[in-house]
Amino acid sequence: MSTLVVFADGRWLRIVASDILARGDLWADALPQAVGERTVAVVPAADVIIRMIDLPDLGDLQAQGAARLALADVSVLSPELLHVAVGAADEDGRRLAVGVPAVSLTALLATLAELDVDPDHLVAAPLLLTRPETGLVRGDLGSEIVVRGQDTAFADDAVLTPLIAGSAPLVTLDRLALEASLIAAIEFPEADLRQGLFAKRRSWPVDEARLRRYAIMALIAGVMILTAQLVTIVRLNARASAIEADTVVQATALLPPGTTVTDAVLQSEARLAAMQGPGGGFEPLAAAFASVVNATPGVELGSMVFDGEGALRGTVRAASTADLDAVVAKLGAVGLQVVPAPVVAGQGRPYRDVTVRAQ
Repeated sequence: MSTLVVFADGRWLRIVASDILARGDLWADALPQAVGERTVAVVPAADVIIRMIDLPDLGDLQAQGAARLALADVSVLSPELLHVAVGAADEDGRRLAVGVPAVSLTALLATLAELDVDPDHLVAAPLLLTRPETGLVRGDLGSEIVVRGQDTAFADDAVLTPLIAGSAPLVTLDRLALEASLIAAIEFPEADLRQGLFAKRRSWPVDEARLRRYAIMALIAGVMILTAQLVTIVRLNARASAIEADTVVQATALLPPGTTVTDAVLQSEARLAAMQGPGGGFEPLAAAFASVVNATPGVELGSMVFDGEGALRGTVRAASTADLDAVVAKLGAVGLQVVPAPVVAGQGRPYRDVTVRAQ
């Protein structure tokens, strides 16, 4: 596999089969790229902050958020202005965290885009050095010298590097060791900054044969859906016709013989209203009558007869004529037309028939 490595200062390397086969000082000299060649852009050490951070038992997204806050503490930028990537956790739950100003990455990608280069990976320059087991290592990348220790990596500085190294040994890598470290780091990046908002947008090739198959499948699915809807409509129409026929049969049985059924529901309702009689029929009158009788102590309700013309006649028995008069008064008070019959004595108690109609 071929990999093109581009540095921010314009230099480039081409790695093939774990060997550097070509290099140059201008990006344009590396173009055009071969089909399928991988591209890795190196982010300058001066732009990045790199730390090993304890992040035990955290998922990738949680670890990334925690790392952003931790790196912001040693950066002049606020957390929201930092783009952060984290590596895999080691056996102690520590992760390599890399932070870079989002504006710096945007500028680098824009410059590369002018040459029609869209890198697959973004690697911080100090991470081109292999992490040492002890002390620190230093490597000259050409445009800058970088240093890496066990817990940090940074751009070499004549003042800060000795302070950070302290008494720990600082080994400068020779060319062969540096290139071997670079090749390994490019092949397996420890923390790729090409993620999140800066993830590479994938373009999928158009397979015309597959598109035709999808179109045919969509057409078949559409026909099946339409057919199912048509079958449902036919079934609903058949069911509606059966219900309508049944309604006509029921209406014919209810209506007077010889009646022509034109609107079964309307004619049936009219017939029922006529059978109930005017004034709302038997039920509302009977309910009002019974309610008044139940509310009057010592009064009993005998038979009730509905004459079909809107009148309900009920027989009322009571302990006294005064109680019967009270029932008549209450029936009138609930809004009924009341026609009381004379009081008659029978079985030791007075009673009378009372006829009521709706107003």
